[in-house]
Amino acid sequence: MTFAFLFLTQTCALFWQKSADFGRVLGLNYAFISKRCVMRFAVFCLIFFLSSCGFQLRGAELSALPYKSLHIALKPESELYLWLSRYIQSLKSTVIVEDSAQAEATFMELNNIRQKNILSLDAQGRVKEYRLAVDYTFQVVNQKGEIIVPPNEINLTRDVSHSDDNLLAKESEEAILWRDMYQDLSNQILRRLAMTQPQAVVE
Repeated sequence: MTFAFLFLTQTCALFWQKSADFGRVLGLNYAFISKRCVMRFAVFCLIFFLSSCGFQLRGAELSALPYKSLHIALKPESELYLWLSRYIQSLKSTVIVEDSAQAEATFMELNNIRQKNILSLDAQGRVKEYRLAVDYTFQVVNQKGEIIVPPNEINLTRDVSHSDDNLLAKESEEAILWRDMYQDLSNQILRRLAMTQPQAVVE
């Protein structure tokens, strides 16, 4: 694999040199375009090499959950349900079931608070920044209703600037941040579930 990577990089370097020589004949613009093409090809080679070596981008892979089947006690149209179900289905080791009685475990939402607070003001006393916050708590129970993963709390925040002259753009930016937060939330939930060994909790 190392030999193949070295061969690819040497090929890129040779092609780059020839493109530059040819670019001097035809003009600088062609040389610039050739340089960009070679750079893109080199990046592709690097990604291919790292992937072949087993390298995984951050967040690209999640560990398997310790349940063969799981019921998610959330509204199917909720954003968190969509993210959780998408990730769990990609694992292919846990089946999502609609009936909690047929599930080995049930994911339960205990708290889901969204807040938007003023973070800073400008010299005229107008809002300059907002802070978006999500406070989320969940637990997991078995078929008997016994708690096998005790309540876990996750707190996330994002800061967003505000402009009265560009409200539509800022509203779109805020919507993107909320979506990013719930995607991050689903990742953190699944990582905690994967690391937590389920066991009955004595209350």
